[in-house]
Amino acid sequence: MSDTTVVITFMNGPADGSWSTLHGEAVTLGRGGDNDVLIGFDPRVADRHLRIQRVDGQWRVQDLSDGLGVLQGNVPVEGEQPLQPGVLLQIGDTQLQVSIGDG
Repeated sequence: MSDTTVVITFMNGPADGSWSTLHGEAVTLGRGGDNDVLIGFDPRVADRHLRIQRVDGQWRVQDLSDGLGVLQGNVPVEGEQPLQPGVLLQIGDTQLQVSIGDG
């Protein structure tokens, strides 16, 4: 079992200020019920939209949305890219802050 904690904080919309705390090496987000973080209120979010995972010791973000897109800051995520600490992620109309701690 991993000691890694991933905290996803909603920064806008109906879930503004709420958060999900998860443990592990990978997290998925989307509208589908099989995601670690469910974003059912945003119609512009895909069933499985985003994966955040540790690869070779580095945290990365991956767009799984089939064209709906993910922004990291104001920059589109193409495929899989390094997670930039402190930078907002946007999927659909939803903005998220990601915090990761090992502990």
